[in-house]
Amino acid sequence: MAATDKSHFRDAGATSGATVDWRVWALWIVGFSIFSAILPRDVDYDVPHYQIHNGWAALHRRWGRDFAPADMHSFINPAYNILVWWLIERLPGPMVSAILSIPQALLLPGLFHLTRKGATAITGVWSGPICMCVAIVGFLAESQSGLYASLRNDSWNAAAFIWALVLCLRDDGTLHDLKRLAFASLIMGAALGMKATNLPYTIAFGVFVLFLARSNKQRLRATLVCAGVGFAAAAALALPYAWYLWIEFGNPVFPMANSLFDSPLGPTEYDAYVRRKPEGLIGHLVYPFLFTADGTLIGDAKHGDIRLLLGYAGATGLLALAARAYFVRQLLPAQRFIIALSAAFLIGLFSWIDAFSVLRYYLAGWMIGPALAYFLVLQAMGEKPLSRTVLIVGAGLGTVMLLTTISPMAWRRGAWTSPMAPYLSADIPKLEQYEDSFILFTGHFPTAFLATQLPPSAIFGHALQDPYFEPALANYRPLMWDAIAASAKPVYAVMFSAPGPEGILPRLEKEGKLAGSPEDCVRIKTNFDTPGTGWFICPVTRTAPVKVDKS
Repeated sequence: MAATDKSHFRDAGATSGATVDWRVWALWIVGFSIFSAILPRDVDYDVPHYQIHNGWAALHRRWGRDFAPADMHSFINPAYNILVWWLIERLPGPMVSAILSIPQALLLPGLFHLTRKGATAITGVWSGPICMCVAIVGFLAESQSGLYASLRNDSWNAAAFIWALVLCLRDDGTLHDLKRLAFASLIMGAALGMKATNLPYTIAFGVFVLFLARSNKQRLRATLVCAGVGFAAAAALALPYAWYLWIEFGNPVFPMANSLFDSPLGPTEYDAYVRRKPEGLIGHLVYPFLFTADGTLIGDAKHGDIRLLLGYAGATGLLALAARAYFVRQLLPAQRFIIALSAAFLIGLFSWIDAFSVLRYYLAGWMIGPALAYFLVLQAMGEKPLSRTVLIVGAGLGTVMLLTTISPMAWRRGAWTSPMAPYLSADIPKLEQYEDSFILFTGHFPTAFLATQLPPSAIFGHALQDPYFEPALANYRPLMWDAIAASAKPVYAVMFSAPGPEGILPRLEKEGKLAGSPEDCVRIKTNFDTPGTGWFICPVTRTAPVKVDKS
């Protein structure tokens, strides 16, 4: 039903005039960027482990020279990380944080416009204060707090998905023209090409478009546009690196999915996410309740954010209303839209559960949850009048409830020393002694970022993996040990302060035949240090004779 025909709808706190002025959003983006520049940056696991290393390694052509310094994460597509390291090499750290925060800031206007368009499609009118409240509640999802001033790109991915939905949706709840659809597909394809974990978003977007189309003809055209433009965008970002992995290892996503490609250096069987997947239909249906109560199921030590459950209830309720309307031969306002968004949310959710079950990979689900709950309220009330005051008070109470029942995710963060401080710096005593050596990053705590600060003549590798990730490179890792055994180069081990030299060196001697003493270790001071944490580098010697290759 067209948004301009308001005679059939009740007062839902209608806002007259145009939507929020673009200058307001520009001020918001600038303000959020300044906030991100001032906030101590994220220096938790992913950032010092591979987010920095992978971009540096790609730009400095380390492929084929080093031995997976960031363990299995060394092989993640570096398309995004290249941009990150390019910025880090050229700009002060706070400015890097400010620039990388822009897509995250765009989440708020994206959520606002999705809520506004949905409310307009359902009721014919929309309320600016209510839509903004719903958008803010979604934007402040618990997992968002860990992504402020972070190199992690999960907020980028959520923004790509939400804006793709907004771009292909008209105010009356119908599918936009093919040009808009092509642009939305370009965004989603680029997101998938940048990071394969965006597959659930891609599936959800496809479902949204298919259900939103009004005829088979429009559906076919939309499918061709989405597939063509999306594939081209994904291929542009993914194929160059996939081709390299194929040539080098015989597996374009090495070391993952090796059962399909049978690379001799890949694992026989390995699924990095199997520990987080439920079993059976009932297991999948109740899983959202379980991981809301116990965040460790989805990789978060403390959770409890109910936003996704709001979306789960909202999507299920909207589909139930649509089913009821079908059986009584009635047509709900914006029926295609509510079915499309609800189906996209649920199919994306279950795709994510089955593939990954890592909270950050479906962040958008938590963020659009409040909007789905709001749409359910609008549909359930039917023609009953809803005054502006009631809606605003309800939205305000909902905001207070959500904000007081969550707590920020606890990431390690490093404060800036000045507005011009580099993003990353390290004080390594006697740096020249590490020239032309083997340097091993050890343990499952993050260390690989220090490769960027050590002499480029060194060869970097990784030892003493996290037991969970160790099988991924079980057939690849002997290449490194053989290279060390066949060389007379000095060997050094880098480690995190926990467990430190006392915990790492005995393991290294037992598992890698490399002996060292904690007394010989040197503290590396970095601007990633936090109270009680830091990094060490230790000389180690081979306990077995060097097997020099004389060929």
